Amino acid sequence: MALKSKKSVLSEVFGLKENPFKSSHIYNVDKPDVFVPEMYGEQLDEFHRKFFLLPLGKESNKQVIGALWSSHKGDDLGKGFGKSMLMAEESRRINKDFGRAMLEKEEVGEQDIEENPILSGYCTFDKSKAVQSFPAALLDAVIFILESKYGEDST
Repeated sequence: MALKSKKSVLSEVFGLKENPFKSSHIYNVDKPDVFVPEMYGEQLDEFHRKFFLLPLGKESNKQVIGALWSSHKGDDLGKGFGKSMLMAEESRRINKDFGRAMLEKEEVGEQDIEENPILSGYCTFDKSKAVQSFPAALLDAVIFILESKYGEDST
């Protein structure tokens, strides 16, 4: 059973009668809009920390699969905040140099950068593409990685 919010942020806080983030405006990995990482502020740093830095800080079992999702059937409260664009476009940027630029920005040492190359996948549970299970989503993420650019070549 989905949790219900007692307060409708869209209507009670912002005075909106409907979600301004229509499905036609939802991120499309095949036709992305302009990505400006700085617009995410602290969320970008949190994404890097949770999905890349914390797993690399473990002594063993450094592999990680992380996920963000919103499933609010009927009221769309979790949609339209840019999670998909952040994850997909930042994953593309990370794959361009196996995470080097991101790790350097986070002041990770050169030896640790060399020893911990990163590939980042992205997928969505997209019923139109028959991605409705975890194995199908994982396969979609692998395809995303393989199609990512590394310099002028694909990963």
